[in-house]
Amino acid sequence: MPKSKSKRSRGRPVTPSNHEKSQAAKTTPPRLDCKYLKILLSLHADLPNEYASTWVTAEEMHSRLTAGGVDKVLSVELILRALKRANGSNLFLTRRLEGASNVPYFRPSMYMHDNGTPEQQRNLRGAGNSTRHLNITPPEGYFLSNDDTASKVSALNKALIEYEEQLLAAQDKQSCNDEERNDEEIQSDTP
Repeated sequence: MPKSKSKRSRGRPVTPSNHEKSQAAKTTPPRLDCKYLKILLSLHADLPNEYASTWVTAEEMHSRLTAGGVDKVLSVELILRALKRANGSNLFLTRRLEGASNVPYFRPSMYMHDNGTPEQQRNLRGAGNSTRHLNITPPEGYFLSNDDTASKVSALNKALIEYEEQLLAAQDKQSCNDEERNDEEIQSDTP
């Protein structure tokens, strides 16, 4: 027995609803390939021990990576996405929540069993009880000057620039789609 037509169509042409139009007009944002997210996270293990063993926030990680030679296109949001998508089972970085507001701190997994909390690292006292500055940023361009990391950073930077171009193109397309949808709504509202 043939299925009956849905109540909605009943022989009339089906026109998409505004919601369906807006869903169709949305562009999917580009995604950076997971292999580049893994490169991004693995760079921390390539730092000298005095930097790598230090707990850092995602914002500090951003400063550390861009100072080391990763392109300025890199955003904190992209780092957070990398931590979520490419760091399963603490593959690259281990995480620790610290303080009353549970601020997440990260450092390479090879230091997972080392003692010391982010708070202890940041409250170092020097001679005469003066506070010692904790240096978390490697020398400017460190990753580019190191043979082991230069090729990783070069590939990552190329992918980041392509990602930014795709992101800008998607935003432009979304903006155009939004304008067209607004124009259609205005035209359909006029008698």
